[in-house]
Amino acid sequence: VGDNDYADVSNSFWDTQTSGKSRSSGGTGKTTANMQTQSTFTDAGWDFTSTWRIDADLNSGYSYLTWQNSDMTTIPAGNTDLHKFPSAGVSVQFTTGNTGEIVLSAFRTEFEPNVVGALPDSVLNLSPRYWTAILESGTANGTYNITLDLTGIPSIKDCNTLYVLKRDNSGVAWEDVVADLGATIDRTQCPNSLTVVGLTGFSDFVIGGGDNLLPVDLTSFSGIFTANGIELSWTTQTESNNAGFLLLRNGVEIAGYETSESLKGNGTSFQKHAYAYIDAFVGLNEIYTYKLISVDYSGAHHSYDKIVEVITVNVSNSLPFEYALEQNYPNPFNPNTTIGFTMKQAGLATLKVFDMLGRVVLSESIEAKIGQNVYNFNGQNYSSGVYFYQLNTQGFRKTMKMMLVK
Repeated sequence: VGDNDYADVSNSFWDTQTSGKSRSSGGTGKTTANMQTQSTFTDAGWDFTSTWRIDADLNSGYSYLTWQNSDMTTIPAGNTDLHKFPSAGVSVQFTTGNTGEIVLSAFRTEFEPNVVGALPDSVLNLSPRYWTAILESGTANGTYNITLDLTGIPSIKDCNTLYVLKRDNSGVAWEDVVADLGATIDRTQCPNSLTVVGLTGFSDFVIGGGDNLLPVDLTSFSGIFTANGIELSWTTQTESNNAGFLLLRNGVEIAGYETSESLKGNGTSFQKHAYAYIDAFVGLNEIYTYKLISVDYSGAHHSYDKIVEVITVNVSNSLPFEYALEQNYPNPFNPNTTIGFTMKQAGLATLKVFDMLGRVVLSESIEAKIGQNVYNFNGQNYSSGVYFYQLNTQGFRKTMKMMLVK
């Protein structure tokens, strides 16, 4: 957009990869992946309710204005053919035709819609996608069926407990199409699609559910006991508005996405993602159970049935411990990382952190136990860059490098 010498630019972004530019007169540079992620913009205050949309299959995956990728079709008077709106993931068929010609448009929004008032009974959460059908011209006085494409909505576990909700506009409450509007739902094609039978009038549609409709499709969750502690790993197939995870051990939260970088989610994504976390604060010959909870951007918590049980049996009891300093994890980090070290025998250990000029920025005396120990380093008050951490104890000294990236 040219040079900028007179004003500050905020909440504006450009693609550093496709442009090949590492700097700009204004705005913030983002990778292509970030530019194709809705949270990049919603975190900056962009309106994805009525102004903007994003879809991996449209506009090369970049944001677009709502009017740019809507489908529109003309339906003649009395017509009862099936009309498809491919970009919107909607099909409409009038079972009793209209008395005159109408023009109908439709689009979908890959984001959980706002809620005014209370949701209908038994509906605990909404799908991270909603559909909008708009009567552009004419009078729709016929009765129609509408099919909604569910492809890509994560963690639909039971089609029989899904609800379809409808509202006249974004300023009113959602209604149950069955209980409130007298329609019926054809579930024979679920989880690929649902068809609502017997409607009049057009507006917004969304899928509702209870624990049946989860924002993250968790495909695996496992744990193993190692010399560093219990290593937990999990994968997701898709994610919707996923802010991150909370990790529970024996029913008590021990880590969360707000303080642990490795537990932060990937927003809305239709790609597989792998996560890992090391719980170093465990003892020997104990049984630990772990459970995951995902948190969406609205702050809602979603619990998953999968529970991991790990027994901490020391398979190397016959072998003595040796002094060792391990690579911090995660690395690079922002702002927290874990530094692990092993003691041959219990005693006082000194951990120092140096900057690139060799200045000591942290010195901690630790009453260390025999075997595995951990120290949690918080770099919130330090600037980005390379740092060195050093362990000194009972004739043992070792220095390693770590990187803080903010």
